[in-house]
Amino acid sequence: MKNDIENTSGRRGFLGKIRIQTANNSTVLTIILSITAVIFSTFPNYCVIGKFPLYDYVLFFGIILAWLFRENFHKNSPAVRCILLVFAVLMMICQLSHHERLVYLRTMLEYIGPFILLGCFIENRKQIQTVIDSFLLFTAFMCVMGILETVTQFNIWSIIETSIFGDKMGSISEVRYGIYRIEQSFGQCLPYSTYLLAVSLLAWYRFFSAPQKKIRILLLILLLLIGVNIFLTNSRLAFIIFILLGAGVVFIRSKRKKLIILAVSASLLIAIFILCFTNLLNQNTYILALINMFNPNDTVYGTSMAYRIGLLTAFPSIIKGNYALGVGSSALQEPFLIRIPACPAGFLSTSIDNNYLFRTAQYGLVGLSAFLFYYLGTVIWVTARAKNIRKEKMRLLFQEHPFLLVVPIIMAMYLLVWISVAQITEFRVFNVILGLYAAYFRVFTEEMRANGLGEIRREEVTEKTENGRAVKELS
Repeated sequence: MKNDIENTSGRRGFLGKIRIQTANNSTVLTIILSITAVIFSTFPNYCVIGKFPLYDYVLFFGIILAWLFRENFHKNSPAVRCILLVFAVLMMICQLSHHERLVYLRTMLEYIGPFILLGCFIENRKQIQTVIDSFLLFTAFMCVMGILETVTQFNIWSIIETSIFGDKMGSISEVRYGIYRIEQSFGQCLPYSTYLLAVSLLAWYRFFSAPQKKIRILLLILLLLIGVNIFLTNSRLAFIIFILLGAGVVFIRSKRKKLIILAVSASLLIAIFILCFTNLLNQNTYILALINMFNPNDTVYGTSMAYRIGLLTAFPSIIKGNYALGVGSSALQEPFLIRIPACPAGFLSTSIDNNYLFRTAQYGLVGLSAFLFYYLGTVIWVTARAKNIRKEKMRLLFQEHPFLLVVPIIMAMYLLVWISVAQITEFRVFNVILGLYAAYFRVFTEEMRANGLGEIRREEVTEKTENGRAVKELS
């Protein structure tokens, strides 16, 4: 295979003239995109080189390599660029006001980088599916390692650990109710369970789009492994959401909806009977942990909803009146007093297990608005464009392009999870999913134009009725 540097004078600027030309540029580019996206999304925070984690370097050099092996460079839509610009400006105001220059550079790389890597270099739907399949394959490996971690209490990611994550070694898992909680490469069990929730929906997407029965069987095995791993994290809200998401997907796709409702109802009744009329609560710590999620008198601090409610009363002491721009990264460093019914005298904590409060404490209402605008902006824009299709074509659109429906569900789930957890390390996979979403919609619209269907937009035509009046209808 012969490599050469292509200098095309038709491209603008010096960088536009540099391109490595090979016989299989498309294959090389797909490999670069897949490896970069997987490493950036899954590698641990505690594998650090200099002042930055390894995955930041991988993303940076991945973008450079994608530029060198690109087939074309596609600009993101004006709406997506506007969303990213607003996010960048708002975060610049917040983070630079707290003199967090390096933090701002990392934020821009980790939030805007995936849009550049995926939104600008992906050429077709096959590349998008390859990136998703790479995620699923790597997640299968992590799930197997997660089960082994439960048995051996050895985290394989400790092999590449180079720094302390928070106030402990990042690869050391915590214990709740005597239960070892797996976390793999995510530093804590909660971001790992949130990552698994996102990947589970990607697995459902590939399940319904996979043509071969063997692949669907493998995806069902992966979903089972994901469910087991979420259970082993002892993340109660995540486990409930996983069950509801799975039941919801099956319900939507199945023709036997009444049978599914009957089966789920019967399962719930049996579970309630077991919980109410047996001594299982006193023997099974997993069920005890689940029940205490809603127990205001739970004596294990931070394990019940009472702790999240207590955060509301402690919040003024956390933010110290800086509601506009927050207090910066110190929001997780200075302890604050929190009171719950199980401990009226209160206790000191540095954990803000509610991302809406966490982001507000860090960067105020301006910062919270920036993050919400980032995660909702692209999804709302694509959804608004999709609504311009005639109603009778909407069902066909989501049947042929389920990814356009899956991502809004993933983002809605993520914003729901924010109620009970702070954004830690799992945000990277959601940024990658948004980059894939922007790329998918661009490819989709290009396919429509190539097929002579034009852009997705609301067009109005005028016709005459029998009485000569002009009326408008959708074309």
